[in-house]
Amino acid sequence: MDCCARTGKIIFLVVMLCLSSVQANADFWNPFGPKNYDECVLDKIKDVKSESAVQALKDSCEAKFPEKISAQERAAIEKDESLRKKCGIPKDAYTRKFVLRPFMSQEGIYLSSSARLKVLSHINNLTDRAFVSGSDAGGYFSFQNRNAYRVTAVQIGITQKGSNTCQYTLTDYAATTYCVNSNGDSVGAFSYGTLSCRVVPPTVRSNPQYCVIGISPEYNRFTNALAEWMDKNGLCD
Repeated sequence: MDCCARTGKIIFLVVMLCLSSVQANADFWNPFGPKNYDECVLDKIKDVKSESAVQALKDSCEAKFPEKISAQERAAIEKDESLRKKCGIPKDAYTRKFVLRPFMSQEGIYLSSSARLKVLSHINNLTDRAFVSGSDAGGYFSFQNRNAYRVTAVQIGITQKGSNTCQYTLTDYAATTYCVNSNGDSVGAFSYGTLSCRVVPPTVRSNPQYCVIGISPEYNRFTNALAEWMDKNGLCD
């Protein structure tokens, strides 16, 4: 009986070891699993919720199917990485809601001094401005966009200190608010438009002074288009 019991335990351990090995390598033998890099990405992309997760998925699929990536795809990946590095964008940077601000942190993205001055010139290209802080329902910001690109959002700093000089540190303002288009659209290049602003605290609603301290351009937020946009507009010095 002892011999049979020991034999049974050995068989059980062998079976469990085999099952663990099969599970660990399921992706490689599963007849219904992805057969190449493209299928690997397409199979999982529907479950991805963030830009960093998209990059992690691509890295995972590239590791599983390195030999299946064509020379053209490899060149595109290397170009993508080179451009992100040139523009100071970390590989895991969250850029889907990126706001360009002069003289402030950029969500982990480095901007040179000359690039920050260019951002300031982009903000100054928003003319004929009118900001209404509104009520509990929020307000609005109307302007003419004289930039050669569409603007999806602006960030406004509000102060009642009586200063007419705009500061570019968030702590210099009594409050800040984001203004976006309520229907997801943007203000076209060289066009007039209005953005809806989030609720401003009651303490700064009466006759507020304000400065535009950030601007968000329109670009494809699920690709490397931010780096391409920054490079095109001279922000990757």
